[in-house]
Amino acid sequence: AKDTPIPEGIGGGAKVGALIQKETAARGVVRLEVLVRWARSAGLGRFGVSMAVLLLSFCLLGMNDVWLAQWAHGVDSGTVPDGSWYHCAVYCVLSGGYICLNLGSCLLFVALSARASRHIHGGCLQSVLGAPLSWFESVPSGRILSRFGADLQIMDVQFGFFCDGFMQMNLSGALVLAIIAYADPRLLVLCACCLALFAKAGLTIFTSLREFKRLSNLALSPVVTNASEAVRGRLLCRVHNGCQDFFVTRHVEAAGAYLRASYGSSTLIQFNALVTQCIALTVSIFVALWVILNPDGVDPSLAGVTLTYAFLLPYFWSLASDMAMMFFSLLPALERLFEYLPDTDQAGASPDASASFKGAMARCQVPAEAPRVLRGDAALVENEATSWPAKGAIEFDNVNLRYRPGLPLALRDLSVSVPAGARVGVVGRTGAGKSTLLSALFRLVEMEQPEPELEAVVEAAVEARETTVLGGGLAQDMQEHACTPPPGFGSPAPAAASAAAAA
Repeated sequence: AKDTPIPEGIGGGAKVGALIQKETAARGVVRLEVLVRWARSAGLGRFGVSMAVLLLSFCLLGMNDVWLAQWAHGVDSGTVPDGSWYHCAVYCVLSGGYICLNLGSCLLFVALSARASRHIHGGCLQSVLGAPLSWFESVPSGRILSRFGADLQIMDVQFGFFCDGFMQMNLSGALVLAIIAYADPRLLVLCACCLALFAKAGLTIFTSLREFKRLSNLALSPVVTNASEAVRGRLLCRVHNGCQDFFVTRHVEAAGAYLRASYGSSTLIQFNALVTQCIALTVSIFVALWVILNPDGVDPSLAGVTLTYAFLLPYFWSLASDMAMMFFSLLPALERLFEYLPDTDQAGASPDASASFKGAMARCQVPAEAPRVLRGDAALVENEATSWPAKGAIEFDNVNLRYRPGLPLALRDLSVSVPAGARVGVVGRTGAGKSTLLSALFRLVEMEQPEPELEAVVEAAVEARETTVLGGGLAQDMQEHACTPPPGFGSPAPAAASAAAAA
């Protein structure tokens, strides 16, 4: 959505910025803090156990392959009898251990992903529901919906899957290099250089991919906002010719920006796969030639498994590269969700005025409304001697209220006293402050000091759930057919009519 400027000079001549600011995008690398906060949401202890189980399963897989290679070589050389139950039992234990541990780590990670999603979703929802009304006026609905729609869908469905695949495939690629280096330690230098080159190429490409994903995430918000505004304004579009073209043009521009960013990210993912294939193929050919042309340098019992892993290296590295790019491309969505989430340790804390809660909310881009319960509220309600409220009187003493910083005061030095049991009607022109008066009473918008006095207690603005006000409203925009005056409406009172007749 385009910025909606506010004319200069409002609020005492101060220059006021746009009501709807352009959405800011984080730049640079995705901070490690994003992954750490996700792990904290899932549970650091549980996450550590899942990673340890996964790492142990791949250690068993490597030992299993080495044991099978040595067993086969022993049978061929005659040092191991054919049909050895000992070697068969060890092989079965290693294979069964790998299957059980790997499956267990996958199940643990599914549970962790669900737990993290539930925690983050609840925290974001709590932050948005606890935001002041002024925040909703300055933030387009598309920005909120894109986070609770696309970003949460990515975290709930895709993030856990690609995170598990990222760890599985990268550990598989690392296992291939480890087996090759174990077969001939002289190849350790080649494996280290190859791994460093693979990491360098991936991080370089990811630097651009991350920016494209951030741009696509930002470009999605105007698309959702335009669709929402078009639906709400469909009746107006039918009345005024030309409105349809405005929404269509804006949708085409927003969708074009989103598709350009998405195409750029898809192209970079394919380019990364090409670079990875070239690096892995080069290493595979070198290792194969090394084993064939230098038979004395490689343990004969491991030569076969080394050649097998050398030819499997491009396959595993290609999968690892794809999973890595897909996983890292999802991090900006998680980063955007954390913009609506307070610190993980404090997300579930009750919003009081403590310093810990303020520190947690400082990390969140969603401002928090004033605490629901103020000091002294509990004492008023729980004290049986005072039995609050005794009468229900309301008193405003020099109350000032503005809807957001930089705007003029909507209520200026308002003083009014409503006795207990009174029926009061507030009448005024549009913009006079009738609705603002109720907003101040129910603390929908926070007032500037001093606060209203309820039952002669100035320090306690008791929360709305403890306050009962019977009220009604008369619509300002009444249609002629919807309001039929009662008989005699507008005619003078009987006494006044008699006096007029006598005169």
